[in-house]
Amino acid sequence: MRAMVPQLNSRRRVRIHGRRPVMAVIAALATLFITTLCMATSAFAVAPKQEAAALSVVAGAKAKAGQYKVCADMYLQCYRLDPSFLGYLYSAARCAQKGDQLDAAERHYREFQLRAPAEHPLRARADGHMKEIMKARQVAADKRAAAEKAAAEKAAADAKAAADAKGAGKGAAGKGASAAGGAKPGATVSKPMPTRKKLGWAAIGTAAALAGAGTWLALGANADADALSADLKPDAKLIWNTTHAKATERNDRIVQARTFAAVAGGGAVLMAAAGFWLLASDDKPAKSTLRLNPLPGQFGAVWEWRW
Repeated sequence: MRAMVPQLNSRRRVRIHGRRPVMAVIAALATLFITTLCMATSAFAVAPKQEAAALSVVAGAKAKAGQYKVCADMYLQCYRLDPSFLGYLYSAARCAQKGDQLDAAERHYREFQLRAPAEHPLRARADGHMKEIMKARQVAADKRAAAEKAAAEKAAADAKAAADAKGAGKGAAGKGASAAGGAKPGATVSKPMPTRKKLGWAAIGTAAALAGAGTWLALGANADADALSADLKPDAKLIWNTTHAKATERNDRIVQARTFAAVAGGGAVLMAAAGFWLLASDDKPAKSTLRLNPLPGQFGAVWEWRW
């Protein structure tokens, strides 16, 4: 038994010494894993910054092209990829300000002021641009207030002018009525032309127009008749200058023109007579009456019309 104890101890020692290489391998693998994980984390941390830097180049080109809204959105995306670089946030605010997006510019500037320290090289510029935005807002508010005030004053002036015009119309009507009612004897009061006078002058004017048209038609018909007579006379060789059909057609036109001239002349006479009658009649003519008068005896009755 004593001979076996050393052998058992030697085997145990061999087993203990055989576990050390395994632990060393596990430790090496753990160290390798941790190192790889750290390197991957640093790589992932560098990738967004590189992407932000590349995107900022495109954003700068958009700013030079005057596309300020697109430029502001791209710089804001750069800032989200790399929040440690506050220049992206400042650039987003500046592009929004140039694009007249004052609300977005003010929001970005305020966030920049909260995050940037006092010694940041862009802090003073951001403070100055914030003052510019506040001034622009004040100017816009003043213009809006002035426009609203001008519109209100114009509306009040228009309402006052309408009221004054309405009152002046009523006053003029009242003065005219009082002047007409209380005019002194011998005073001249202008009166509008009666309707009968207007109709009379209109009839005379129509008569003059008809007379002129009739005269023109008559003169033209006479000239055509003289020309037709000259064409129907034979020349030295006894040959007419027109055919029978053409002569008949021309004669019909002459007769038609003379007929129209006679109708126009008759209408002118009637219209002139009516016009002079209307001008010579009273302004307030008596109403026409129609009544039935019995004859003496019982032989009948007769109608009587007075006007």
